[in-house]
Amino acid sequence: MTKIPLAALALALSLGACANDPAPDTTTVVMDDDEAYENEAEEADEEGDEADEVEPPAAVEQAFASGHPTATDVTWTMADDGFEASFTEDGTAQSVVYAASGVAGAVEVEIPVADLPAAVTAALARDYAGQTVREAAGIVEDGQPTYEAEITADGTTTDLIFREDGTLVETIPAETD
Repeated sequence: MTKIPLAALALALSLGACANDPAPDTTTVVMDDDEAYENEAEEADEEGDEADEVEPPAAVEQAFASGHPTATDVTWTMADDGFEASFTEDGTAQSVVYAASGVAGAVEVEIPVADLPAAVTAALARDYAGQTVREAAGIVEDGQPTYEAEITADGTTTDLIFREDGTLVETIPAETD
């Protein structure tokens, strides 16, 4: 993994500000932030996520403290490619994945669903009409921005990863509610 340049991190933190185009009218249901946070807390309680927490190596803790000195509510879990810190900074839910050496990888910043790029919103309306978009995030990995839309339908949650142009690049089945 390569170290994310400061400019990429700044991009991740401002992804929501990049979507100036108004979203097209859709039949997709959007939850407000309070509903999304309540659902997330309920899911964590039901799944026993606290048992999955880990203690990262010192190099990872030092890199995180240096890069996010004002972070609160920090929890550490194992990700496929390293140690993931989930936290709140400047009132925004975020996460960063670190290699054991302390090198930062993917950065994910929660954004309002309304701030998804217009092309992503159009793809959701076209291909996932009637499904609920529970939350959204901007992700920067290896300098490349993508957007995540978490949708639910019939009690099943799925994460959809899009490029800014609305191209679906990955579908990640999550869990059944």
